[in-house]
Amino acid sequence: IPGALIAGERFTFSMLSDCLLPVLYLGIFSSGIAYTLQIVAQKGSNPAVVSILLSMESVFSLLFGWLILHEVMNIRQYAGCFIMLCAVLLTQLPLRLKEQDKIQ
Repeated sequence: IPGALIAGERFTFSMLSDCLLPVLYLGIFSSGIAYTLQIVAQKGSNPAVVSILLSMESVFSLLFGWLILHEVMNIRQYAGCFIMLCAVLLTQLPLRLKEQDKIQ
């Protein structure tokens, strides 16, 4: 509401009532439930692995957009996805090598 008023947009309370359900859905499910499940899932997990998975959000969103929404990707998007995946794998490589050294 404040943003619309500052931008000089026309605002009526019927507009607010039209978008109340989607805004509540977003607030409850996206923010409330999703973040709660994320915290519960991270509780017993390895912090390094969790941070790497969370850094791959852009890769997951691109792939699921392609799979579920049938979005069309260009070569730049494929390249970005590939670079992110390579970066995640490279960050895990030193960790895996250290774990193997400890085992031997």
